[in-house]
Amino acid sequence: MFGLDCLANGYLPNGNVIKRDLSFVEGYAKGTFTVNDRLAYNGSVFYSPSVLNEGVPGTYVTLGAKFTAPSSAMPEGWGFYLSGEAGHWFLGSSDNFFCTQVGVTGCTPPYPNGVPYHGYTTWNVGIGITRSVFTLDLRYYDTNYSKGDCNAFTDDHTARFSGDFTGINPGGVGSNWCSAAFVATGKFDLTAMANLK
Repeated sequence: MFGLDCLANGYLPNGNVIKRDLSFVEGYAKGTFTVNDRLAYNGSVFYSPSVLNEGVPGTYVTLGAKFTAPSSAMPEGWGFYLSGEAGHWFLGSSDNFFCTQVGVTGCTPPYPNGVPYHGYTTWNVGIGITRSVFTLDLRYYDTNYSKGDCNAFTDDHTARFSGDFTGINPGGVGSNWCSAAFVATGKFDLTAMANLK
């Protein structure tokens, strides 16, 4: 997607453009309901009047759960958990900096006043292994966002032509930023380390 302003000031080789300043304000609320020492539920709500400074109002809602194995079922000092979360982005339209076609006088139909982004669903599921103050989390992430719509929303500078044509991405450039991923995370708790003395 590109507009006359971007043609005058340069745009990425793949045709994507993005504003120089991506700063935006976001408010959120999170909560956890602990059923017992083995089961907990969590939820969160995030809201921004302009996600990625694109003028897009967005609300992201999540629900998740975590099951922790009883310590009696694990070797001493070891722990195990299984957790998952599902979320949904409710998105509005961008400001008119973004458009899908360019005319002599600026953006023309189909979206002269900004791009109407589609909401999409995200989810993750993973397992964690703990030992003393260390945690290894192995997690699978995915979304139902198409590569074409993902490119339109993120303006991915690494996106390439992939034939992923959509109503808001007529150029067929696709982004892998919203695709499935497997992530391994290692962490350790410094506050717990202080208690080990």
